[in-house]
Amino acid sequence: MFVFGGLIDPLDICLPDLPSHLIGLRIAHLSDLHVTGRRRRHDRLLADVARARPDVVLLTGDYITAKGDEPPAVELLHRFCDDIRPRHGIYGVF
Repeated sequence: MFVFGGLIDPLDICLPDLPSHLIGLRIAHLSDLHVTGRRRRHDRLLADVARARPDVVLLTGDYITAKGDEPPAVELLHRFCDDIRPRHGIYGVF
């Protein structure tokens, strides 16, 4: 699935050599959240991702915009870990 502007857009990718046990794997990839404070869009994003029921969630950086934005970003990441329970986990990089 592809998330842009708070909207989830499913994206099917065909990989010819993908092992059969991975066919149908649902991955949610979120990047460039740039959290500056608590926003309603974060609530919508959490609800949308949870509703999509991904098997794994990948968070790939740019969580904050400026120094001092760390507390709300950490709060949002905690909410992701608490509210979304993909069977293969949540993985993130800074």
